[in-house]
This record gives sequence, C-alpha cells and structure tokens, in this order.
Amino acid sequence: MAPQRYKIIANNGFNIVIFFTAPTPQGAAVPEAQRAKVSPRPPQGGKTRTVTCKNAAAADRRLGDFRKKRIFGLRNSSASGVAPPGVAPGGQSGKSYPSMKRLIPLLCLLLTGPCVWAQGFEKNLLGVRTGLEVACIRARGEYVRGTTDPRLGFRFAVSDQVLLWRGLPLYIESGVDFSSRGGRYEGCSFRPMYLQVPLLLTWRFGIGKQSCIRPFGGLCYGVGIGGKARTADAWSDLFGAAGFLRRSNLGIRLGVEVSIRRICIQAGFDAGLCNLFAGNGSQTPLLPAGISDLRSRSVSVGIGYDF
Repeated sequence: MAPQRYKIIANNGFNIVIFFTAPTPQGAAVPEAQRAKVSPRPPQGGKTRTVTCKNAAAADRRLGDFRKKRIFGLRNSSASGVAPPGVAPGGQSGKSYPSMKRLIPLLCLLLTGPCVWAQGFEKNLLGVRTGLEVACIRARGEYVRGTTDPRLGFRFAVSDQVLLWRGLPLYIESGVDFSSRGGRYEGCSFRPMYLQVPLLLTWRFGIGKQSCIRPFGGLCYGVGIGGKARTADAWSDLFGAAGFLRRSNLGIRLGVEVSIRRICIQAGFDAGLCNLFAGNGSQTPLLPAGISDLRSRSVSVGIGYDF
C-alpha cells in the first residue's frame, strides 16, 4: 500500500512530515519508510534532529505536544540555536505578561474598594458648636491705617455636613451662625452682632477608629442684625441711619476641627472681604478723621457635638 504523505510547515522553522500506512502485525518489524519522522529544518551551521515514532498515533501525539508548546510559548529552540522573535534564549519569553489569576482579583478589588471604604462614612452629620471669638476691625483711611484692639465675644452655630461622594470623605457644610464681633478703640467698644450662613468644603482624615481631623474652608455671608457702640457717656447704634456700618458682609473662613467619638474641638479664622464703612460722607466722632475702609477679622475656638 502506497503511503499517504502530508506536509505541515510551522512558523518556527520545523517541517513535520507524517506517513500513514496500513497497520503492522504485532511483533513484525516496521519498515523505515513507514515510520513517521519529525525533523527540523537545519539552519545555517546547525545540525538536524530526527525523532522517530513507531506508528501514526504516536506521531499525532507528537504533533499535539508541539502545538501546545507553540501556543503557550514554551517551545525550545535549542536545536536550531536561534531564539524565535520575542523569546529570550532558554525558552523564556522576553516580555512578561501578568497572570490572569492575579489580574482578576485586582480588578475586583478596584471595583469594589470604594464601596467597602465608604461604609465608614456617614452621609449626613448634624452638629452644634459654641465657643469664644476674638475679633477686631482693620481700618484704613487717608491719614490712618491700623487695627483696633481685640474684643472678646461669643459664637453659637448649628451645622449640617453632607457627603458629596460615597467613595471619598469629602463633605459640604452649611448652617446658621450667630456671632458677636467688633473691637475697641480709645475707650469705645464696638459690639456688632451678625447672623451668618457659611458654605464650606471639608475633608475628614481618619486617625483612628473613632477619631478624625477635619480641615475646612470656604465662604461665609453675614447680615448685621444689631449692635451698639458703647462709650463712657452713652450708647450709639452701629447699623441703620444713625450708624456707620453696613449690614452685609462677605468673608473667607478657614479652620480645622478634631473629632473624638462625637465630641469636636474647633479653631477657625474669618477675614472680611467687604468694606463695612457706610460711606455716607459724614464722619463719626467714634472713629478718627479720614477713615474710609473697615474690614472685620476674627479668630474663634469652640467645642461641639455631632449627632
């Protein structure tokens, strides 16, 4: 029976030639022409390697093993002495690719990490604050420039912190503040009272299971609701037709807060951006001549509780 010849040429320079013949009785010798041969194409200066199989089934197994090695990048090119492209000598690939067993858990961790991390963040925090405030008034004019003596006042606030994004401890804070500010100048005490609405951004840094540090900053708008200027002889209005201060005030607020369990200790600084001087063309005897610009400054410390 004439043998059927099939020729397969691989990309790595191997020629695989398989001969299929009729089955050979057990114990009989197999002619050399009926044996399957797998021989590499000899490169320049190389030697030929011949592998002989006893039958067609063994040749199929050889071919299958060779294809697996070629697919998974485990082929050995020591016979030819030349490494295939992208494969370093010794059969190891020059480029290392991460294993899928490592990529899948890492991908799951990245997708579910923010949700797991956000489980400790409260979506809404209501709180109350009270404390002391040291305030002064910064004055500028044609002939004068300076700051009044500080005056000690008080502050009371109700705040609400809302979580902006569940994956980050970033909050927006607002509320209502009541504060007593002012200053002292040559025996006269200015005592304006403001109702303020802050709009702040805050970030909570955890320093333990039940403690955090919370820096905050933003804008604060205030409206003067009343106030008097006290001298040794009388009391004078600060707002209105008889006063010399504007009611509206916009400022910057910066500060930091430390929370232990639900108790908060806070320190902050407020700087007014608006000119508080009424500018009606008249001068008050309570201030030096030539004053044209008044701006508030204050430093506060307090304690509070978050619900």
